[in-house]
Amino acid sequence: MPNIDTIKSIKINIYPNDHVPPHIHAIYSDHEALIEIKTRKIFKGKLSVFM
Repeated sequence: MPNIDTIKSIKINIYPNDHVPPHIHAIYSDHEALIEIKTRKIFKGKLSVFM
């Protein structure tokens, strides 16, 4: 997996040639969210650290 960084136990992954819109995968524990790079908004999934 292409792990870009880990910030406070949240893994940040970017997959080349992934679907649009351009986004990152943020993974924390058993939760995953897809966050659009341009708007920085979650468009799929959720993370318990944001609730």
